[in-house]
Amino acid sequence: MTKSIEVNKKDLEYGLGVIQEISSFRPYSSISFQLSEKVISAVSETKQLAKWGMGKNRSKMKRTVSKILGSITNCSPGDPVNLNLTEYEHKSIMALENVLRRALDNNKDGVALS
Repeated sequence: MTKSIEVNKKDLEYGLGVIQEISSFRPYSSISFQLSEKVISAVSETKQLAKWGMGKNRSKMKRTVSKILGSITNCSPGDPVNLNLTEYEHKSIMALENVLRRALDNNKDGVALS
């Protein structure tokens, strides 16, 4: 893990909104939305922070979040995305939401917002 990371604050804030929307659905509920450049950019930035900011004791959650976010960023703008999260995937997304909140609210050590 690197000691510091630089992320785009606007993308991270938008990414938090996307993650909050996803986490607002119950496990095993279908979540569908259409991708835009803004969503892809925000999710990419969020994925970068997740890799950096989720602790060593959450390696399985980090892999789970990376897989979910990767399925979004591997699509093109205009493509529909359909997610159906298990309970563990939902729990992992909620953990990511907490990491994002801490990074944005507390200006977490090692996170440089541009």
